[in-house]
Amino acid sequence: MGSVIDLNDWRLNSMQGPVCAIAGCPNKPTNQCPKCSTYYCFEHVKSHFHMESSEDRQNRYDDINRIR
Repeated sequence: MGSVIDLNDWRLNSMQGPVCAIAGCPNKPTNQCPKCSTYYCFEHVKSHFHMESSEDRQNRYDDINRIR
C-alpha cells in the first residue's frame, strides 16, 4: 500500500518551490504561478489555470483600451 499524501502540506511545499503542485509528481518544479505562488514542473504547468472573474476580465479590457 502506498503512503498517504497530505494535500495541504504538499501545496505549502509547492509554494516554497521544492515540489510540483500536482500531488505525488516526482518532477522538479520549474515554473511559479504569479497568481497563486505554487510551483509546477514543465509537464504540469501547461494544465494549470485560474478562472477569470468578471472584474478581472473588465480590468483586462480596460487595460487594452487604455493602450489603444
